[in-house]
Parts: sequence; C-alpha cells; structure tokens
Amino acid sequence: MNIAAILQEKYTICADLAELIAQKARIKILPKSAYISFQDSQVEQVILPLKGVLAFSPTNADYAGITYNLITPGMIVNDTPYLLSTPSIAEIRATTECTFLSLTFEETDALIAAYPQFLKTLSRSVAQKQYVFHTLFHLRAEKNADLKVRRALAVLADVMEDRIVRLNILSLASLLGMSRNRVGASIKSMIANGEVIKVKGGYEIVTSLALAA
Repeated sequence: MNIAAILQEKYTICADLAELIAQKARIKILPKSAYISFQDSQVEQVILPLKGVLAFSPTNADYAGITYNLITPGMIVNDTPYLLSTPSIAEIRATTECTFLSLTFEETDALIAAYPQFLKTLSRSVAQKQYVFHTLFHLRAEKNADLKVRRALAVLADVMEDRIVRLNILSLASLLGMSRNRVGASIKSMIANGEVIKVKGGYEIVTSLALAA
C-alpha cells in the first residue's frame, strides 16, 4: 500500500488531499525510544504517523517512569500546538520503530487553504483525544472497579489502530486513579472470562458487548 492509500485509510481523507500530503510531506523513520518532542518545547511540525506506536509521558515527578502508549496511525501529533500556537504539552517518543510524515506549520496552512477538509481532520484528532481523556476523567468517579476498568479498556481500544490497548497495569491505574492490585485483579478476571487476551505489549479486546455492559 502506498503512502497516499495509507493516509486515506487511516485519516479518512479524500484521494486528492492524500496525494498532495504524500507529495508535500517528508517521510521519516524514528528509531525505538527516540523522541519527537519534549514537554514545553516549541514545535513547528505536524506529524502524521503511518506505522508504529508513539507514547507520551508527563514530566511531573508524581508520574515519573509512566508512559502512555496511545498514539498510533490515525492520531495526529502536534495538532493542538498547531491550532492553538502552544508548546508541546508532553514528551513524545517512539515505543516501536515508527514511520511518519512531517509537515511544517506553513505547509499545513497551505494544505488547509487548498483543502479545508484537512482542518476538519486536525480538529477530529483533537476531539478524539479530548473524548478519551474526558471519559477517563469521569470514570474515576465510577464505584464499580471492574466496570471502570472494562469501560476504560473499551474507550482506549476504540482509538487504537488495531484495538490493542498497549498500557501496562501501572499506566492504566494512574489514568483511573486506582491501585495497581485492583486493576490487575479486574484484568485477570476479564482474561479468565475470555473478554480480553493478553498479547505482547498490551491487551486485545475480544468482545465489545461485555465491555459495554
């Protein structure tokens, strides 16, 4: 599959816009563990992942060592800094070797002028992230621990390219404000019930019906 076809599939854009982005953008390969940006750094490029997994991690001392492997193809990097002219809000690095396209903010301006649909693509990426973290924030008030973990896995799987949630128990617990032991017990129960399969690097959702219940 060529780059334009990948863009159409992952970012739901028209063929003409996909071809133009493929022509204008620079394709880059980021080795595992390399960084795209650091928290509070000025960024000047919009990143469109094509392959691999990127993670963001806060630099707050309370969350030292915690990373969230939540950026896969279809989710744009630096969309918020572009739209709001703000610095990067987190450290972002590759957790696998990643292939991505890079557009300067000026090139992004030109693309939007030619294809206003691209602004909708950027806005959808921001809204997608906002929806995930808004949902996780409200889940913190859920009293049923098993249901809290189920719903969290369901909403996270929905934004992953392959529906695999690549968070370890510590990262998931920090998102939900729960203890690692309680999160681990819930996931162990779901695995025993056939709702979730433990795979390399995370958890694959088997049935959405049980997760939505």
